[in-house]
Amino acid sequence: MIKLISLHIAKTAGTAFFGLLGREYGSQLDHRFKRIHYFPDGIERQLDSADFASETTVVHGHLYFSHISRIYQQNQPRLICWLRQPVDRVISNYYFMHRAINGRPDHPHAFKKNYSLMDYAEDSIHNKMCTYLEGISLEKLDFVGFQENFQQDVIALAKLLNWEKPLLIEAVNQRSYENDNIFYPTSFGQITQEMRSEIARINALDMALFAEAEELKRKGYWEQKSLK
Repeated sequence: MIKLISLHIAKTAGTAFFGLLGREYGSQLDHRFKRIHYFPDGIERQLDSADFASETTVVHGHLYFSHISRIYQQNQPRLICWLRQPVDRVISNYYFMHRAINGRPDHPHAFKKNYSLMDYAEDSIHNKMCTYLEGISLEKLDFVGFQENFQQDVIALAKLLNWEKPLLIEAVNQRSYENDNIFYPTSFGQITQEMRSEIARINALDMALFAEAEELKRKGYWEQKSLK
C-alpha cells in the first residue's frame, strides 16, 4: 500500500530528494522518476495501486496531483512536494533544457536550441507549480519544502516521517552556468531585472502560490499539522 507520495516539480531539488528517499526506503521506493516511465504509451491518465509493485510504499516522480488523485482518495497517503521561487525555477529549467539538447539533434526539444530565456519562458508551460498541484490546496499537503532551504527542510521532514537512517544531505546544485562548454542564447550574466519581472508576470499564479506557501511556513502550519 502506498503511504507516501512526493510530487516532484521540475528543478526543485527533486533529484537530491529522490536519493534520500532511496537511502531510507530502499526497494519500497518506486524506481520510476520521469513521467514517460509511468506513461510509456504517451497517454496520461489517473494511476491506481495496480500500477505499482506490491512492495511499493513510496512514490516520487514528475506526476501531477491529477495523476495520483485516485490513489490519494483510496489510500490516504501522506502527500508532500518541494517548491522554488518561480522565476529562479524557470531560469534553472531553461539552462537544464539547453544542457539536455546539447549535441543531440534527435532530442524532442532540439528545435529549441536557439531559444533565448524569454523565448523559453513564453513557450513553456506557465505556472507549472500550480499545474502540478491543481486539485489540491497547500493546506491539504502534509509537508511543503523549499529548494532554497533544502537542508533544513529535509531535517524537519525526516523528523516528521520518523526516518531511521542518518541523513546524508547533498548540497543542492546552485550553478552559474558561466563555465559550461555549452552555447546558451541567453547567458546567466545577461539576465536583467526586466526579464525576471516579465517571467514573474507570466507565472503570476505560481508567484501567488509560492507567497502563500512561504506565509504558511512562517506561521508553522505544517509543523503544527504534523502534531495533530
